[in-house]
Amino acid sequence: MSGNGVYKEHDPIYVPSSAAPFITIPPAQGGGCVQSGPFKNFTVRLGPVSPAWSNLTVNPSPTGLGSNPRCLSRDINPVAAAWTKDSNTSSLITDYTDIGSFQATMQGDFASGFLGVHTGGHMTNGADPGGDLFTSPGDPVSLHHHKHTGKKLSPN
Repeated sequence: MSGNGVYKEHDPIYVPSSAAPFITIPPAQGGGCVQSGPFKNFTVRLGPVSPAWSNLTVNPSPTGLGSNPRCLSRDINPVAAAWTKDSNTSSLITDYTDIGSFQATMQGDFASGFLGVHTGGHMTNGADPGGDLFTSPGDPVSLHHHKHTGKKLSPN
């Protein structure tokens, strides 16, 4: 889905949650604009509403719907990606018999320091808009991430 952003120094991502302490994802090797592949020069316009990093400009509208043109940035993160490994995904399909425990494991249990497959997928791309849970669909990879998440709900 195009690749990582160029290296840009940035903060860790603090996964937004009412749980304390926050789950912290350290910076990886990207963070800047995507410079290669089909999404180089891709313009993101909505958000951020809840930016993952302190150096991002919040959307000029409190609704997050104001025009805020900027490049698509990514920080493909191996720490977050570790939560999405095949064994975690397959155990969701085979080991849970009720929707409550399935959802708790898929979404994450932040108070226990557990990121989960779904949140891990969001935070794998990080940056902007991927690190903002409200506007992450602005990154084209979000479509594939949510399609895969939906398949776990209905594997047949």
